[in-house]
Amino acid sequence: MHTEEITENIPQTAAAFKRNLELRSGNIETLVEKLRAQSLLKVDIIVPSNNIRMDATGNIIVNGRHDDDEDNGALSSVLAELEMTTKGELSLLPFNTAHGAIAEKLGINLPYYNKMIKHPLLLKENVNYWMRDVNKNYLLRIFEDQSSNTGYLRTVLSDRFFTLDNWDVLMATLDAVKQSGAELNIDACDISEQKMYIRFTSPNIEVDAPTILKNYRLPDGTIPNNPKICAGFIISNSEIGCGKFMVSPRIMVLACRNGMIRKEDGWGKTHLGAKLEENQVIKFSEETKNKNIELVISQIKDAIKTFCSQDYLNKVVAEYEEKGSQPLAHPIQAVENMSKFYGMTETRTQSILDYFIKSGDSSRFGAVQAMTFYAHKDADADGQYELECASTEALDKMPTFDKAAKAK
Repeated sequence: MHTEEITENIPQTAAAFKRNLELRSGNIETLVEKLRAQSLLKVDIIVPSNNIRMDATGNIIVNGRHDDDEDNGALSSVLAELEMTTKGELSLLPFNTAHGAIAEKLGINLPYYNKMIKHPLLLKENVNYWMRDVNKNYLLRIFEDQSSNTGYLRTVLSDRFFTLDNWDVLMATLDAVKQSGAELNIDACDISEQKMYIRFTSPNIEVDAPTILKNYRLPDGTIPNNPKICAGFIISNSEIGCGKFMVSPRIMVLACRNGMIRKEDGWGKTHLGAKLEENQVIKFSEETKNKNIELVISQIKDAIKTFCSQDYLNKVVAEYEEKGSQPLAHPIQAVENMSKFYGMTETRTQSILDYFIKSGDSSRFGAVQAMTFYAHKDADADGQYELECASTEALDKMPTFDKAAKAK
C-alpha cells in the first residue's frame, strides 16, 4: 500500500520538526492546538520552475535569478519579505511528500528518484535539468521553523491547486455538527504529513449484529459484552495534494473499536481553482474561503443526515451479514492472500494473522476484522485510513482470497 512505499528520506532535524506537528489518535483539544501551531508556520508562494533548483545536499533552492543570471525582480521582492531568506535565496529542506511531488511533476520514476537520493549529485543533475525543461509555475507549500530560521518544503503543487486548509475544514465541521443538532462523539483525530482525519461516532444509532460477531473475541481473549455496531463518519483532508476533502461513512464495532469506511458512498471536493499568478505569496480572500467553507458545511450536514441514520446502518450491517457470516474454508491462506493483495509486508501480515487466530472468528467477516484491528492498533494514521477504506472491498473479495495454497 502507499504508506509502505514511502522511504524516510529526510534528515532527523526535519523528521523531528514534522513529528512535533503530527497527531495520532488525539482528542479535539489537541487537534486544535496542533492546527493553530501549523497555521503560524505556513507560507505559500508561486514560483516559476526556472527559479527552482536542487543543491548538492538535496535542499530545494528558490532564487530570484535564472541560471542565465536574468533577474526576476518580482520574485526577488517576494523572497526579500521572507525571514528565512538568506543572500537572496530561499533554502528549503524537502519532506518525503515533497520528494514524491517533485518526482511526479518532473516525470521521474519514483523508485528511481528514491534510489538517486543516496546519490545526491545525480539527483541534483536530474532535478535541475527537468526543472529548466518543464517551464511551468508551481505552488510551493512551506513550513517556516521560526526557532532556527529554516524552511521545510511540504510539497510542490500545480498553480491551479486551491488550498482548503485543515483549520478551515475543522471549523466548518464543528459548525456543521452544531447546526445538525445530532448527538455525535469524536472518536479520534489524526494529523499526518499527508492528511488530517476526524472520526465521529453516533452513539444513538446502533444495531445488534450477533450473526457476524457471535464468535468474535478480542485478541486478548476477552468476550465482547457489547456485540453492536454503531454509525458514524470520517472527515479526511489533504493540504498538500494527497487527496481531496472527503466525508465518508464509517461504521464501528463497539467491542473493539474496529472501523470500516465505505468510501464508495462518500463525497468530497477536489482542490482545484483558478490559475494563480506567479511570483507572489498566496493569501486567499475571505470571500473565497467562505464559499468553500459553506460547501464543506453543506456536505457534512448531508453526511450526518444520510450516514448517521438507522436505515443506512441497518442496510450496511445486513450487507455485511450476508457477505461475511460464512466460515472460511482456508482461513490462514485467506488472510495471507488478503494481506498480499493489499501489499502488506511479512511483518504486518504476521501481526494480522496473530489477531485473526486470537479472535477465534474464522468467518469472512472475522478475517476483515483482524485487518481493521491492526489498522487502529498498529498502523500509522494514513495506514489506518487506507486499510479501513479497503475493508468493504476485502469482504467482497474474500471468496477469491479463500483458496488453498498451491503445491510447490
